[in-house]
Amino acid sequence: MIEINGWISINFSTDGEVELPSEVILEITQAVDALTDFNQFFKISSLNGLHFLSVGLCHNHDAGYSDLIYKLLTDICKRAPGTYGIVYIRNDEDVHDYNKFKVLKVARGKVSTEEDRLLSPCNPTIED
Repeated sequence: MIEINGWISINFSTDGEVELPSEVILEITQAVDALTDFNQFFKISSLNGLHFLSVGLCHNHDAGYSDLIYKLLTDICKRAPGTYGIVYIRNDEDVHDYNKFKVLKVARGKVSTEEDRLLSPCNPTIED
């Protein structure tokens, strides 16, 4: 099973002073709206003038979903280089990392894969 949960704050600049252009948020919204598979949600919310993407996904097998998330985050960062946030990925079919989460860290418009120290190892940290 693959489980993906997280959030990002979509920002055009790292200083918070440059408003996200409407055409950029439209492009990102269109990319997110194209992801319409079952057992998942991608939601862009506008709160107090800021834009946030919430992600939730749970499928029986990866089937490329982890790559899709990485590509989506990378594409958003190209359009909005001040974007930041965290997305957790757990894939219990991963031969090497079946017992831990991977963390996609989004900061200053770059996506990196980080080790998780809060919920991993999954057994015994969160399950028996």
